Amino acid sequence: LVRMRQIEGRALARELRARLQRLRRGVDAITQRAPLVIDAYRQRLRARVVSYLPLSHIAEQLFTNLITIRTGGHVTFCGDLKQIKEHLLEDRPNVFLGVPRVWEKFEAVLRTRLSGASGLRAAIAAWALRTELAAFDAESATGKCVTSVRRRLANRLVQSKIKGALGLDRLELACSGAAPIGLETLLSTPTMSSPEAM
Repeated sequence: LVRMRQIEGRALARELRARLQRLRRGVDAITQRAPLVIDAYRQRLRARVVSYLPLSHIAEQLFTNLITIRTGGHVTFCGDLKQIKEHLLEDRPNVFLGVPRVWEKFEAVLRTRLSGASGLRAAIAAWALRTELAAFDAESATGKCVTSVRRRLANRLVQSKIKGALGLDRLELACSGAAPIGLETLLSTPTMSSPEAM
């Protein structure tokens, strides 16, 4: 019995060392890449962030404390989540962290508004959303910004109005964190971002 436990213990120790090595490599990669990302986005991230999560929330800590202090950004605090829309419309942030529940609420408003459209308006809205999603997919696959005429037209006709109504018309970087986000919600977020975001 003692011998079996020793063998099992050595196997577990090997597995734990291998996991720890993977974690170390991941942390090292993030540590090496973080300053490059921050430097690349320093000017773009400088402006406006709306803070609405409790400051004890890890995602809020990263955005409100780490990123804005590092880049010299401006933070507006929203003390009541029910007032988030008013804060977004007033401050028009260029960086926005939305926990999945917030993005789900944006998605629900978007779907409700689009379901009320009919005829030509509905066709244009559907075309614009398909165009934005296709451009987003191409960007994700290639890593290059897609600025086609179709995408610019779709943005001008539909996305800019959606983003303006939400106060996200100056958005450059949209993020989700702290919990898993549903695929449908994730697929609706490009319509709320700028061509460079996500």
